[in-house]
Amino acid sequence: MTVEPATLSCPPPVEAPARFVPTGQFRGTLEEFGYVEEEWFATGEIDGHPYATTLTVRRPRDPARFSGTVIVEPVHVASAAPIWIYTSLYQMRSGHAWAAVCSQKTALDLFVKPMNAARYGPLGIWSDAAPLGGAGADQVRLPREPAAMQARMEATRRLNVLSTPILGEVGAALSGGEDRSRTSACSPCCWWATPRRAAS
Repeated sequence: MTVEPATLSCPPPVEAPARFVPTGQFRGTLEEFGYVEEEWFATGEIDGHPYATTLTVRRPRDPARFSGTVIVEPVHVASAAPIWIYTSLYQMRSGHAWAAVCSQKTALDLFVKPMNAARYGPLGIWSDAAPLGGAGADQVRLPREPAAMQARMEATRRLNVLSTPILGEVGAALSGGEDRSRTSACSPCCWWATPRRAAS
């Protein structure tokens, strides 16, 4: 099966808190390891449904330090990025790049878009599932009763039906290969299109 790469672009840079950053404390600092943090947008289409979303990228400032590995994870339904939280030191020591893709409609609608309506208002992920109900973050809190918990998890899965295909398309774009056209709108997005290995 062929995966159509998403199109990546870089919106005008703004600093947090005017832009979304996945929640959660992590070990080490970007400055200590010579890393930069950037926000990119990803657009594409799955089964006739267009999407536009955001991803947070952390990478070595010096491309020569890049290991050639990009670790990609979805932004959790509650806005966290647990792989980065638990492996940030390993990733930065190794020269890996990291991308947290907001591939879940719930995370995009509940945490990203309310943060900066002007910046994120045009973003969207399709779903024909009913909204979860409740207000704000209460929509993603799981009930304690097992049957209700299972029902909420299934409703969340239906709402986020495009999450895995979006991850696939963004991953295909990040892998780059020879086709740089998907990242040409933003030159920083191109720096790993052809994997580079750190000098030994």
